[in-house]
Amino acid sequence: MVAIGAVILGAMMVISPAILQPFTRKITNTDDLALGHFGSIGYLLSALVGKIIGKGSPSIEEIKVPKSLNFLRDSSVAISLTMMILFLVLVLVAGKSFVEETLSAGQNFIIFAIIQSLTFAAGVYIILAGVRMVIAEIVPAFKGIADKLVKDAKPALDCPTVFPFAPNAVIVGFLASFVAGLVSMFLCPLFGLSVIVPGLVPHFFCGATAGFTATLPADVAGRW
Repeated sequence: MVAIGAVILGAMMVISPAILQPFTRKITNTDDLALGHFGSIGYLLSALVGKIIGKGSPSIEEIKVPKSLNFLRDSSVAISLTMMILFLVLVLVAGKSFVEETLSAGQNFIIFAIIQSLTFAAGVYIILAGVRMVIAEIVPAFKGIADKLVKDAKPALDCPTVFPFAPNAVIVGFLASFVAGLVSMFLCPLFGLSVIVPGLVPHFFCGATAGFTATLPADVAGRW
């Protein structure tokens, strides 16, 4: 059973990036890397749904914003403001007394929300900075392996590696995923299911990646 499981796992680790490669190639404008993550089926569905409902519409990355809001094109600033609004809403719903007694160790609940949002954004910035380093180092190194062992092989990297290629889609994908998680949380009891409280981290990474694959689906899915 262990051997069978290992074979299935190995196959999935190759097949998952392969089925997403047409989308990854088009959005990143490079064929040097692949998206390797076990949410691939969800990302594929996101791209196909995007093709259906977004056919003929411009990419979210092409949306023009007023010059006064150009600072929002910086993903770190956009994530900071988005998370700040989200955290402020959450602490207001939770209540001042609960936050200060249970979560913030007496710190003002508004200040606590602001600090947490900036901490989250700083963590994402560090991840993205690391991503750029990984791409710069691993892709050239992997080319040597590909030339000697497996011709035209590509490294399949974790989902944050694609975030810099579609920053607007990343934020929208995260927000849509988190809202869907909240709605599902309230719907679960109606069907007699266990209530799952949505977590920010999985919704951020999986939701953001789903947003990435849905950015330019119209002319990519047609190649299948």
